[in-house]
Amino acid sequence: MPVSIVAQGGANYQKNIQNLSKDEATDILNRVQAHVNLPNKSSGVFVLVNRNKEGGPIQLARKSGFQLWWRGEGNSRLNQTREFWSTVLTKAGKSEAAAQLAQHLDAKSAGHRNRVDVAFIQRLLRDPQAASASNGAVAHQPPSEALPQAAGLQAKPPLAEGSSLAEVRATAGLQMGKKLGEGAFGAVHEVTIGNDTKPRVIKTFLGGATPVLSLDRAAAPKESIAAYLVSKKQPGFAQKAGVAETEFFTVSVNNKFKMVDSLGLRALIKANPKDSVKLHELIMERVPGRVAFAEVAENKLSADQRKALTQQSFQSIVSLHERNIVARDHKWENMMFDTATNKATMIDTGMFYKASKANPSTRFIRSGPSGTSDYMHPRALTQRPHGRETDVYAQAIMTLLLAHTDVGVLMQEQLLKPAVEAVKKSGNADKYLDSQAVKRWAGNQLNRLNQRAQSDPRSQPSRDAMARFVSAMDRPDSLANFALKCLDYSNQPAAQWADLDQAMQWHRELLKHPAIA
Repeated sequence: MPVSIVAQGGANYQKNIQNLSKDEATDILNRVQAHVNLPNKSSGVFVLVNRNKEGGPIQLARKSGFQLWWRGEGNSRLNQTREFWSTVLTKAGKSEAAAQLAQHLDAKSAGHRNRVDVAFIQRLLRDPQAASASNGAVAHQPPSEALPQAAGLQAKPPLAEGSSLAEVRATAGLQMGKKLGEGAFGAVHEVTIGNDTKPRVIKTFLGGATPVLSLDRAAAPKESIAAYLVSKKQPGFAQKAGVAETEFFTVSVNNKFKMVDSLGLRALIKANPKDSVKLHELIMERVPGRVAFAEVAENKLSADQRKALTQQSFQSIVSLHERNIVARDHKWENMMFDTATNKATMIDTGMFYKASKANPSTRFIRSGPSGTSDYMHPRALTQRPHGRETDVYAQAIMTLLLAHTDVGVLMQEQLLKPAVEAVKKSGNADKYLDSQAVKRWAGNQLNRLNQRAQSDPRSQPSRDAMARFVSAMDRPDSLANFALKCLDYSNQPAAQWADLDQAMQWHRELLKHPAIA
């Protein structure tokens, strides 16, 4: 839902923004703060909407990286959105906040310096000091000779203990390196522990957030579920499943801090009162390669690499599903891909959900929407019981984007996004989007492009891309065909997906698909 602001659109919209009073600018900030504090509203990038429309208010909408795929620094709408934020913050008497935003954006990579992150604005409005601190690396702590122990089948004594986070870091010999990335809730840095040279990363939480950990299936998504990747019955499960395993969790109970392994975390949560264990940071092995989203967006992967990336990303969720774990936020942004070895690894486990074999009621996820709407199954969007099928649906969208990037972006705007809005409005998620709906849409688009190409040669590349997509959908060995099969399977009833034997049968059928077998 876009946020309306008091400035009017039209030919003079930039002047209208410049003429905002302090009270009007403050009102805009209050509206934005109320919006981004709602559940699932803190992700994406702000974009001005209706700025050229006469007679109506300009609006701020949230767009995902998926929707902004091809828009770089030259995009006027994003450039003007950056200027808008600088003006509004300054007009509202928050010059320091405007400077922090400028510093944050200037530190980004080329092509992204005009992308005003919703999460950063959320932190800036809530706690300017915390937002400022998130721009740089955390201060280095003194080294120590303490060496880590790999997480094994039995919980080991804490790697470090102390009365503060800084004391735990110092005792463990933890030293922060350069920032590697930042999301809606956390930042990732390089890290070393004592004299151990193993490449690792550390995830810290932004804006002073300290998640409360719980093993309760009905609770909100928690990083603690990642501790179940270490299995007494299946040693080395995470590595076999292609998932980055968290080695250490720094937690506190009653202001006493500990750095523990996975089994130690589970024991700690069970031994203490509910909601008393707080998570401050976690450490995992650094995965080689680049974020798969970047590789997909650049569209330079070979056919063999696209096949390997698809097969391994799907195999990861199949392995998780067999252990009753649902990823819930399956997307290319949460995968790494090493083009030197063609190895894919899932790196973000913070949204994992795990059903309990002893409690049948946990077979379904019943909480509100969790994940990224562009990849989210309609049952999740409408808060209906759902489970493994949401990851299979996400794999379908991911594969379409990988195999036909330019068509996938258009499909997001013209087919998927309107369908999502229709589901939200009607609440009917039983039959959402299947292969036939995609084929109808693509056929109609190709017909329009064929007609346009006769008079406008500039539309020929788009016409050719759509023609390749239409042709590939019915070719049994194509990734597009595999994606549509995933889409159709994800439409099967939630009750059947909750049955492990049935789910694994469908998974085995998909794994035999010629495009990835």
